[in-house]
Amino acid sequence: MNVNTTRPFALFENQSLSQGVFPFEFYSDPVQEIQTRHSAEVGGCLQKIQTLSTQGYFLVGYLAYEAFDKNSPPSDDPLIYFCAFRERHSLTRQEFEKNVLPQLTDFHSPLVVSNFKVNETFTSYKNKLLQIKEHQRQGETYQVNFTMKSRFHWQGEPFQFFLELKKYQKVSMAAFFHFDRDICSYSPELFIRKDHNIITAKPMKGTAPRGQNRAADELIISQMQSDKKTMSENLMIVDLIRNDLGQVALPGTVKVPHLFEVETFATLHQMTSTVQAHVDPGIDFETLLHALFPCGSITGAPKKSTMKIIRDLEGEPRGLYTGAIGYILPSGDFVFNVAIRTLIFRHSDTSLKSGLRSGLKIGEMGLGSGIVFGSDIKKEWDECLLKGKFVGLVNSRYQLIESFRFQTSTRTFLRLDLHLDRISESAATLGFTCPIEKIKNDLLKLKELLLNNSADQKIRLLLSQSGEYTLTYHPLEPTPQEYQVLCCQKPIQKQSLLQQHKTTERSFYDECFAKAVALGYDEILFFNQDGNCVEGSRHNLIIKTDQGLITPPISDGALPGVFRQSLFQDPSVSIHEQSFDWTELIGATEVYLCNSVRGMVRAKISPTRMSL
Repeated sequence: MNVNTTRPFALFENQSLSQGVFPFEFYSDPVQEIQTRHSAEVGGCLQKIQTLSTQGYFLVGYLAYEAFDKNSPPSDDPLIYFCAFRERHSLTRQEFEKNVLPQLTDFHSPLVVSNFKVNETFTSYKNKLLQIKEHQRQGETYQVNFTMKSRFHWQGEPFQFFLELKKYQKVSMAAFFHFDRDICSYSPELFIRKDHNIITAKPMKGTAPRGQNRAADELIISQMQSDKKTMSENLMIVDLIRNDLGQVALPGTVKVPHLFEVETFATLHQMTSTVQAHVDPGIDFETLLHALFPCGSITGAPKKSTMKIIRDLEGEPRGLYTGAIGYILPSGDFVFNVAIRTLIFRHSDTSLKSGLRSGLKIGEMGLGSGIVFGSDIKKEWDECLLKGKFVGLVNSRYQLIESFRFQTSTRTFLRLDLHLDRISESAATLGFTCPIEKIKNDLLKLKELLLNNSADQKIRLLLSQSGEYTLTYHPLEPTPQEYQVLCCQKPIQKQSLLQQHKTTERSFYDECFAKAVALGYDEILFFNQDGNCVEGSRHNLIIKTDQGLITPPISDGALPGVFRQSLFQDPSVSIHEQSFDWTELIGATEVYLCNSVRGMVRAKISPTRMSL
């Protein structure tokens, strides 16, 4: 099977309809795309979709939350976007991994997210929730599902996100769309499924964080299923869904076979209930949408007045977030999830100037929670942030590193404050928990042990995303008076998000360093794609010229090393950042390499640049 990645395609990992036998459903090479950004044209698009479905095509796509809202402002994003495909490829896991996966996994850079931000401050969020509570006090609404937009910088490929995050977010139907944008959806909430004459909805309301172990999880689940507030919020939405289904169901067929179930995911527990009804088998998709869309679990109750409050208070259109995402079969059956836990990667989204790098790509995901009159505002804020934590799990495969020196003569950890500041900043940027006070206390205990050693020690701190860490140490070997240094011909990418953080995600550096050592060298230097010098695998680079000491700027891809930083803070040292290339490196009066363990060491550069 050949996959044309220049055209729209869609992939579902669908355990709900295929019973796990053919879990992968792949669609490629659409015959038609149906989309609009204008609410007046949504009805016409739905009619085209219905016609194509009856002609035997598979329709795959999404509807924005505002698809039927005549009062919403014009959108830059589609209100509805579907592709019509001639066929669906239902694949076993082995078939998918052999025939499709290799065509989608030509990845060129490590996967990473950073700078996760929401479009509300806690103060603005609090003020809006107080307004919601006033509406509730006046009886205009009983529950409002208030949402925010979160955005983050990212690196890698969107399909990498899909593969990595579905390891942690096990849902009945995960989806990846390469359409007008790239979409990774791990929604745990079924909006509506039609199987012949049975309609099923599975609203979700009620959230709690995971415990530290199985026993703690079981206790949390038990507490959720006995908590009056959680159950009343869930029941309120169940009643709303029952009423919506009652508009299209055959009389007396609306049932609630499962109430107050709790599903467990990587970072949280969620309460769900299942509502079912019987309908005329020939009922069309558009009729069902007008009765049910958007899903009541992401509006609140009563739906009409609550949606007006949402429109007045939320800072920007929701778009795809809390809309619906799924597919329609030629038989007329379909399945759509509520578009939550859904990441959007627009093809043109970049930030021109952000932090230490330029041109970073921006990802987007919505977050929200149901607000009732008795809601605790801080807890609701924390719940929203908790729901966004799973995005940062892509960073959990690596650790943060700090390597520093314990100097026996002064009985101190050299430049310790700078090291702890750096790991704290990296942790905040990359979504790591960093128990800095606990680390400091353990370093004080370690110091007492190290006082019995005669040799200086190299200390290594490794921090995992969960906040777990290790401290190890070993005696330092003597530092050579001069490093013999090889240069690597293969460039590094200066825009890499991980270049500005010291992490264990450094396989390329380690492989090159090992080859250089095998050839008799002490270090290897790297250059970026512009041909400018950057750094060594374990050291920052400094050259001495007529202008004084020069080091590559962080924007060229250099790690913000601690010893390097200490030089800039030393008033007795004259050093500045400036890009320079191979010719200027070779022509420098002196060349040095530096890090916080070894200090500053003279370097001799090999005239040969090797491709390793």
